[in-house]
Amino acid sequence: MALHTVGDTLVVGGKFLVFGGKVMNKIARLLPDGWAALDSGISPEDFGGVSDMAIYRNDLIASGSFVSSPTYSMNEIRSWDGNAWQALGDNPKLGICAKIATFADNLFALGSLSFFGELEDSILLAEWNGELWSPVDFRPSPFWYGSQELAELAVYNDELIAGGHFDSVNGIAAKNVVAWDGSTWHAFGNSDEYYGPQRITAVLNFKGELVVGGIEWAPFLNQSQWSVGRWDGNSWHPLGSKFSATLNEWYNLRGVYALEEYNGQLYAAGSFDSIGGEPFNNIAVWDGTRWMPLGSGITKVLNIGGFASYMPVVIYDLHAHANKLYVAGDFTEAGSHVSFGLASWSKGITTGIPDSRQPLVLPEQFELKQNYPNPFNLTTTIEFTVSRKSVVRCEVHNILGQRVKTLLSSSLSAGAHKIVWDGQSDGGTEVASGIYIYELTVGEAKQSRKMILLK
Repeated sequence: MALHTVGDTLVVGGKFLVFGGKVMNKIARLLPDGWAALDSGISPEDFGGVSDMAIYRNDLIASGSFVSSPTYSMNEIRSWDGNAWQALGDNPKLGICAKIATFADNLFALGSLSFFGELEDSILLAEWNGELWSPVDFRPSPFWYGSQELAELAVYNDELIAGGHFDSVNGIAAKNVVAWDGSTWHAFGNSDEYYGPQRITAVLNFKGELVVGGIEWAPFLNQSQWSVGRWDGNSWHPLGSKFSATLNEWYNLRGVYALEEYNGQLYAAGSFDSIGGEPFNNIAVWDGTRWMPLGSGITKVLNIGGFASYMPVVIYDLHAHANKLYVAGDFTEAGSHVSFGLASWSKGITTGIPDSRQPLVLPEQFELKQNYPNPFNLTTTIEFTVSRKSVVRCEVHNILGQRVKTLLSSSLSAGAHKIVWDGQSDGGTEVASGIYIYELTVGEAKQSRKMILLK
């Protein structure tokens, strides 16, 4: 998933076809009255998605993999002018386009040879000058298939910064991060003195300093000593202890995927459950001397309907917008809120993003309690309290956001109330085991909680 600001509007891209109960086709924008599509979206195909976005000459550029056929996947880089999407010239042979960035009035696109393409006919980095694509001489070594897929592009000190997994670029010794001045590549310090992540996946200009973060993709080759570091002009310095994870030990995911500045502080997110041995849940803030947690963090339900899920949380992007820090990735809970892959952090409060499935900030005029028993088999009880006479509606949704059952829709007096759900739909049929969301609406305010039905 990817986040970006266009004007004063938040835009989110990903693999989704439906978002907020509406057809979006991989990209959506948050307007004052809810989520809206950008024309007909990027692609209706159930394949690939948006991996990055950038602004180039006032247009929104989206990159990723959007088109499929029985024999191959084709990269697409598309431009949105405010009215319609169009392809950006003849797309370069980049496989899956992972990252894009604007530099020296041109657009640069970094891709991957992970799944297709003849090596001699393909490139890893391309440059768009507004009319034509041309290759950029970028030859990392050693070349590992897929090693560039989660790489990063950014701009720092009037140079293009590329991160990934390599020991050299174009014959120049460079460990995992290099800079392009428009004609040549150069390294950051002595490669023998680099003890950072095995793959650089995040680059940020933080208060005038270059800060990078990365992941461990091969535990058996693990020699790194830090996950986030800063460049002082001569050498790399670690920011705090190393980020680690136990659940995803063999899933090539451990570490930092995103860095962002918010309210003058540095935030890091990705896939980790500890920093320096202290427990964390996939997101942290740097206070100048150490990493601190953000509430209870970002988490994921790992047992769904009695079936264990071994895929961990991964936060792919952080983005500061309209006095909030937005978080996008693969997760189901943000703080104490049910939140399907998108959440915001503001003034110490984590909330879900307001769409048809997710909660708003807890209002003061009512309280929704956790159902009991939970998990449950035949029936479960939901209790809530309203502070004054109100029109109250309680609905049950499945994990896709589809309404399953309306439990209550009436005017209630102030005080405590309870309702019972028997595990049946509005049509009177028994629903399947799994995670369900019950949502209470009091006037214009809403709150949701999750419950698990096991049979």
